[in-house]
Amino acid sequence: MSDSLLNNIAFCAHELEKRRPEKDIAKEQLDEIRQSAWSLYEEILKSGLPPNLCHYLLDYLYRIIEAIDDYEITGAAGLERSLNEVIGSVATHTTIAKQADESSFGKQFWGVIAKVAVLLKVGKTALELEEGVRKLLQ
Repeated sequence: MSDSLLNNIAFCAHELEKRRPEKDIAKEQLDEIRQSAWSLYEEILKSGLPPNLCHYLLDYLYRIIEAIDDYEITGAAGLERSLNEVIGSVATHTTIAKQADESSFGKQFWGVIAKVAVLLKVGKTALELEEGVRKLLQ
C-alpha cells in the first residue's frame, strides 16, 4: 500500500473514532460476565427444564458468551447485537420469555443480561433493566 493510501485510511479511522467512538470494556468485566453466563449455562444444562425453555435460555446465554469471546474482533457492537436479540425475544417470543422469567433460573438469567446492558451503558443500573423486562413480561 502506498503512503498516500495509508494516510487516507488513518484519517478515516480518526474521523470515525471522533464521531462514533467505540465503547471500551475492560477485559476483567467481560471475564466476570462470561463466567456468570457460563456457570448459569452449565446449571441449566443439568436441570430438568422442559426442552423449549432450556433451549431458549441456553441459546441466548450462548449468544452473550460468544459475543464476549469475539469481543476482540467485533467489539462492543457484537455484544450489543446479542443484547438486542435477547431483549427483542421478549416481544417476539413472549410466552417462552415469560416461562423463562418464572423459572428457577429467571432471576439469574435476567441478572446476566442486565449486567451486559450496564456494561454497554444501555441502562443506568442492572436493576433498572431487569425491572423493565419483568414489566414487559407481565
